This record gives sequence, C-alpha cells and structure tokens, in this order.
Amino acid sequence: MMSKRYGVCLVVAGVLAAASASVAAQKPQEVGPVMPAPTQPASSQPSGPPPRMELSARAFDFGEVWQGVPATKEFTIKNTGEGPLTVQVSSSCGCTVPTSPKSPLEPGGTTSFTITYDARAKGEAHKTITLTTNDPAQPTVMIEVKGKVNPVFECEPADRLVFDDLEPNSPAVTKSIKLTNKYARPVNLTLKEGQDFGRLDIKFKEITPGQEYEFTVTTMPPLRIGQNRASVVLNSDVSGVAPITLYVFANAQPHVFTMPFTVVVEPKETQPSEQTVSLVYRQETAVKITEVKSDLPGFKYEVFPAPPTPNPQPQGTVRIRVTLPAYQDVPETGSKIVIFTDSQNPDYQKLEVGVMRRQTPTTQEQMPTTRPGQLTARPAVPVPPGQLPTTWPAPVPAPAPAPAPRPGGSPP
Repeated sequence: MMSKRYGVCLVVAGVLAAASASVAAQKPQEVGPVMPAPTQPASSQPSGPPPRMELSARAFDFGEVWQGVPATKEFTIKNTGEGPLTVQVSSSCGCTVPTSPKSPLEPGGTTSFTITYDARAKGEAHKTITLTTNDPAQPTVMIEVKGKVNPVFECEPADRLVFDDLEPNSPAVTKSIKLTNKYARPVNLTLKEGQDFGRLDIKFKEITPGQEYEFTVTTMPPLRIGQNRASVVLNSDVSGVAPITLYVFANAQPHVFTMPFTVVVEPKETQPSEQTVSLVYRQETAVKITEVKSDLPGFKYEVFPAPPTPNPQPQGTVRIRVTLPAYQDVPETGSKIVIFTDSQNPDYQKLEVGVMRRQTPTTQEQMPTTRPGQLTARPAVPVPPGQLPTTWPAPVPAPAPAPAPRPGGSPP
C-alpha cells in the first residue's frame, strides 16, 4: 500500500514539473535595454562607377616676381572615370587664393580653376593648395606654390617703424626709413593723398630722383592710449609697380593706469555685486594704493597687492575688489571710483574709474514703458574714448520728477 502511494506521488510530481517547464518556456525572457546596431560611417567613395581625376599640374612655381605684383596660374581637371567627380579646393594661407572648379563634374567633363599668390610679402614663398576629391585613387592632392618675391625698394632698417616705451604725453619722437630703388628703371614715389595718420606726423622726401627716398615719422603728443597705427601708401609712376605700404606702430601707455577705465553694472544685478579693478604700473614707477573712495551706496573695497614673481616683469598689477550697489541704485548719470596712490608724479596720485549702468536695448516691437509726461532714463556719462580720465565730468543733474497728485486729485 505504501509503495502504491509513493508511486502515485512520483507521477504527480512529474506532471507538475512538466507543466512548470511548459509555462516557463512560453514566458518571454527578460532582457536589458535593446542597444541599436552600430552604424557604419558613410563612405566617401562613390556608390556607383568610380570617377578618376586627371590634373594638369601638381605644382605652381612662379619664379621671381616683384613685390605687390600677383602671380596667377590656371589648372585643368578632367574626369576620365565613369562616375561624377567632386572636388573641393582649400588654401593654407590667405595670401594664396584659389577659385572653385565645377563640382560635381560628369564623366568625360573638363573644368578649370586658378591659383593666385598676392606677392605682398617679400622673400621666399612656400604655400600649399589642397584638393579633396571622391576619386578613390587620390582622395587628397597637394599643389605646392613656391617662388621668390623681390622688393621694388629696399627699406632700411625695415618696412615698418615701431615706437615703444611711450606715454600719451611723452615728448615727440622721430624715426626714419630709407628707401632704395632695386627695380630695373627709376621709379618716382609720391605720398598718396587723403590719408589720415592721426597723432603721427608723416613726411616723405625724395633724396635722389627715382632712386632714393626718406620716410620720416614724428609722434605728436598727446597720443591715444594703446596702439597708434598707420598704414602709409606710396604710389609709383611705373605701370606694373604696385603701391608700396609702410607701417607705423606707436604704443602709448601711461606709467600708471587702471583696467578697465569704466566698470558696467548689468540690469540683472538686482543685488550688490563684486567686480575687479586693476591698477597697472611700470616696475620703475611702482606705486602703492593709499585709499579708494566712491559715493556709491554700500561701496566697499579690498586691495590685493601684486604677488612676487621669480623673474623681473616689466609691469606690476594691484587688484582691487570693489562691491558695487544693485543696478537700480547706480545713478542714471553714472558715478566714479577714485583711487589714491603714493606716486611722486601728480598725474598718478589720483586715478578715477567710471561706473555706469548698462542701458537696456529697445526695439521697435517693444511697447513704451513710460506714460505720457513721465521721465525716461538718461544715458550714463561715458569715459572719454582713448583717454585716461584725470578728472571726471561733473554729473549732469537729472530733472526733478513730476509732482505726484495730492489725495483728492488737487496738485500740491
């Protein structure tokens, strides 16, 4: 009896196990997220019959040319393959300019393009032009551009004058360039009319007719802070001789100045904000800040002396962290920060930095934000362009606002 029961139990267990296995087989398996199949990069090769590029030349040697006379060469491309040919042309330098050939170019078709070297810089030239194509045999082709540019006039000491170590009010300084003719015949040069040289006095004198000239530049203080530049054009009377350009650079920096000259508070600054003002000085005229003042509400400052450097530096910098009021608390006419130093030069004992509000832009689409008769914002006082302010313009008083009506509507 016991053995029969045991046998029945085994049969039942077997049936249950088979049923469970069947259910498990029908239940879908849990898998992780399905990753997309990796895509193959698009082939730059043609899907149909391939093209074949035949180029007329792979170098441009223009030999020797005179400075300022461009050198040009034409190249021909022929598609000797069975599929459309695409060609893109690029240059290694802005002085070497290619045109664009026809692209795509049908089988059996011919197109052309040119390469021009402007020859502005004297001396040896080594440039490259790159052709990128869909020809499987030559996807990239380089064209070498080389030659020599001879100056029409030799300039001594150079074709430019550089004035360094100047202050805006430094005494006038004079420098010269001597021009000597290297051309095959006399060339008469004249100063092109109508040129503006700013605070630079330019004089051009003939020494030997058609052969030698003297170019002289004298600074005229006060110079604009920063670079005072001029590109001076000299015209020639010989066909084929391009105008000659001489360059002048006069960098004028005060021995002590602030950066920036003006700090701007943005409309988004609805709470007091911090900005940094730097006091820059030449090491031979090192100064210390003795005090910083401003009539702005809540104005604060903290001075950070220039850190020591292992090697001597031409300039030193002291940074000042200033706390400025919120945008709406800055006067519409602007304000200023006054920096006092221990300089022995009176010009640098008191330096001023302007503070102004950024004016919000207006467009025609914007609706008026003021009612008839209501006052509008006045522009902030700007820093004089290109000058370090030693005295700040007196604030322009804003007109008194219209009186508010008294209770009951009667005016005061």
